[in-house]
Amino acid sequence: MKKVSSIFWCFPFCFFVFFSIFISIKFVFIFFFRAAYEPTFMFELTPFHILSGLNNLQLLFLSLIFIIFNTYLHVKATRRNLMYSFLPTAIMLGGLGFAITTNELAISNLFHYLVFGCLLFVILIDHKNILTSPDVLFSPKKELAESEISGKKPAIALPQPQVAPLSIAHKYPRLSFPGVSSLFSLIKNVKRTNGERTEKGKSETPNKSKNVGSNADKNLSTKREIPSEIKDMPVGNFEGAHTRLEEIERKVKKLSKLEEEIEKRRRNLVEKEKSFREQLVSSTHRESYRSLFTGTSDKTIYSDEKDKEGKEYCKILDEISECAAIIQRGTLKQINSSFAELIGYKIEEIVERSLLDFVVPEGLTGIKKHHLDKLRGASRSSYETVFLTKENNKVTVEISTKLTSFNGKKAEFSVFKKVKDQQE
Repeated sequence: MKKVSSIFWCFPFCFFVFFSIFISIKFVFIFFFRAAYEPTFMFELTPFHILSGLNNLQLLFLSLIFIIFNTYLHVKATRRNLMYSFLPTAIMLGGLGFAITTNELAISNLFHYLVFGCLLFVILIDHKNILTSPDVLFSPKKELAESEISGKKPAIALPQPQVAPLSIAHKYPRLSFPGVSSLFSLIKNVKRTNGERTEKGKSETPNKSKNVGSNADKNLSTKREIPSEIKDMPVGNFEGAHTRLEEIERKVKKLSKLEEEIEKRRRNLVEKEKSFREQLVSSTHRESYRSLFTGTSDKTIYSDEKDKEGKEYCKILDEISECAAIIQRGTLKQINSSFAELIGYKIEEIVERSLLDFVVPEGLTGIKKHHLDKLRGASRSSYETVFLTKENNKVTVEISTKLTSFNGKKAEFSVFKKVKDQQE
């Protein structure tokens, strides 16, 4: 019977380890080698397969995440992790259950039934382990270490659940050592007998001191009586319970210290925030007063700089005999008179308009190819396009570009050379 229970104990661990290895191998083969999308139950382990916007590869990746998370919870098999494992297992059961109910009963869905049954069996075993197991499940290293200290052979057996008394359970968490509840009950009895002794000593007269002494001897005799369960227990369990209680006390002290440090830091942050706000308010007042007295602001200075830069570009463009323009994000920012004469428009009609407004459809291919070459990192800086003049004449030009800046932003300095004219 012990062998069968140990096999049931290890079934969820072995099942999820095998399942995670299988799904990860299938994911690698499907993602890198384009293997077949079989078996189909791999994509239905989560309810996300109900959504129509996810493909099989995304569903397989989601299933792999849930299985690896569930495997981790069963490898680190503590009572808390087993309780957390109910959520991913229930999600996997929901996905498979929906697929089973919507599909017909057929042999092709045999894997669905097997995996669904195994997951139900895993939930039963996890529930049993949560109720009957200690905080940490069977560990061979811990068992061997205890056997070396006590000189006994390790015994693989599930500890019986013990219910701790209410007066002790609210102070300390439930321990995973057999017989600890009986130890707590013994301590409770000793305290009760000591209380009875003190009450009797106060109520009785000094003449009855002998009776009190005899009663005290009886109480001491009952105090010294140790239950048979505690006598049969090994010494290592008592030592382990004592060390566990000491660890809990140390952790409580550490938590209290951490709370005090957090409270101190919070107060410091609040004080710093107040001082920072005061400094910010005072600095804003100084800025407003300075702007009132000086009569200038940063915006006017910035606009003056823009005007200076625009005038400099106008001078440079006017000195060039060829057609030239400053283009920023496809918009003509500055042009010279030669470029205006080439198209047949006035300068005011061209500035701040898009370059594509003057390009015929067959000239868009050159512009598109130029921008694609720029994205690829090509060093070519010239391309051809076709302009449409105001008189509806087509003019083929070659555009040479060079990177520059205009108003603090990236722009292109373009020179246009006329290639040939075409009459419509």
